[in-house]
Amino acid sequence: MINIYVCEDDNMQRKELVDFINGHILLENYDMKMAYETGCPHELLAAATGEKGAIYLLDIDLQSSINGISVAKKIREFDAAGSIIFITSHAELMYLTFEYAIEALGYINKIDMANTKEKLAKILQVANSRMTSINNRSRMIAFRTDDKTILEDRDHILFFEIAEKGTKKVMMYTINRAMSLSTTLTDIEKLDDKFFRAERSLVVNVKNIDSVDPQTNEIKMTNGDICIGSGRGIAKLMKLIK
Repeated sequence: MINIYVCEDDNMQRKELVDFINGHILLENYDMKMAYETGCPHELLAAATGEKGAIYLLDIDLQSSINGISVAKKIREFDAAGSIIFITSHAELMYLTFEYAIEALGYINKIDMANTKEKLAKILQVANSRMTSINNRSRMIAFRTDDKTILEDRDHILFFEIAEKGTKKVMMYTINRAMSLSTTLTDIEKLDDKFFRAERSLVVNVKNIDSVDPQTNEIKMTNGDICIGSGRGIAKLMKLIK
């Protein structure tokens, strides 16, 4: 999933942008979500630090101690692959992005909101295609649900379990969501060498195991969830994580 961050200090314009983005995500069925929206650049940086491959909409002329250009420079320190979109009512300020050598996916003049929304829709389409391409080549894994393809960071995945016996339905549990997938555990095992079959109906991500109790066959994940493996599966898992 691609997270979106918006920093716009005009409350009404920010609300209009956020409402449009949320509606457009639903309309196009993008695997995106509005992660954080604010008028304060310091709050945005605090919320976004550590992100990888996110989308950032930044007003250049923020009424703050730092402007959108400075925010973008700080974002590039932790998210080099992120998509930055500058928004402003002062077209003359856009040259600053070139002066400071900040690569941006797009520039939007927000004076004409109808035109702004049309351009933003096109930029979101480009960002979705771009991030899907980048993420598929890195740590992201593509999964099919009933109606779309989603992307999930393999490092965020906790475990998979069969949702309904006799069907190609698997529940995926991550650190921030649960999703029903159209696949099998056999196919999932092949996606990453850290995906381990702990029991006939369970595949765990070894990277996110906190502890294993061979007495109770309990597998504790890093978020506190408890999974139960088979005796044979636990024996193999204990050798694997030593």
